[in-house]
Amino acid sequence: MDTIWKRFKDNARGFWKAYWLLLILFFLALLADGVSTIHFMLGDGVEDTELHPAVSLAAKVLGPVAGPILAVIGKFLAGIIVAIYWRRIAWIILSVVIIMSAWAAWYNLWGWQYYEPSVYIWWPL
Repeated sequence: MDTIWKRFKDNARGFWKAYWLLLILFFLALLADGVSTIHFMLGDGVEDTELHPAVSLAAKVLGPVAGPILAVIGKFLAGIIVAIYWRRIAWIILSVVIIMSAWAAWYNLWGWQYYEPSVYIWWPL
């Protein structure tokens, strides 16, 4: 455990300065995903509308606003911890989450209109 904590502390030095732009984009993408999730949950409800199990559980327990807000905070903290610990590939980790969260926000607001009729018919689920 000491080596894990030491690696984390060593990697944390200068992390914010080195990755400030990616961290801002990371937070904005998570925020956009969270706000768009709140938007569709307020319209469609929290039952069976969210695919992410942690977000779904948080929304079912805390409601369609507080649940996604807690999920954004949790994802942000988890992403920061992982990116610091794996600092050598932090730019990859943050970039992937930025892309996925921005796509999720787009999907929540507009993309579902394109995916439901044309892609979902091919899903085996």
